[in-house]
Amino acid sequence: MNKFLKKVWDFFTFEDYEEDEQEEPAENKPAPPKLKLEVSVLAIANYDEVVKITTRLKEQQGVIADLSRLTSDERKRAIDFVCGTIYALNGNLQKLSENTFFFAPSFVSFKVERGKPEEEIFGKD
Repeated sequence: MNKFLKKVWDFFTFEDYEEDEQEEPAENKPAPPKLKLEVSVLAIANYDEVVKITTRLKEQQGVIADLSRLTSDERKRAIDFVCGTIYALNGNLQKLSENTFFFAPSFVSFKVERGKPEEEIFGKD
């Protein structure tokens, strides 16, 4: 029975024929490409300009978008539209202020640490 198992084992195992090839020395290997993130800063004046955000995201660029010029309804629609793109591209989104957002492609991760509000630091006037 041992011979049978050995034959089965030999049949289903593959030899690595590339063992004879030697690896290149580290100094001859090219350095891995560095990821470079481009970030666009956009002040969106009307809902039709929201497509600029999604276009940049599809091009693997980050976008800081100021949506303060939009009406409340347009701002909600714009955020919903861009969030759909973010979801489809596995991207990230962070609210920076009331009307400013950072939209990023999937390879960007970030953490925003918020300090104490100015009122707690300086006191109320």
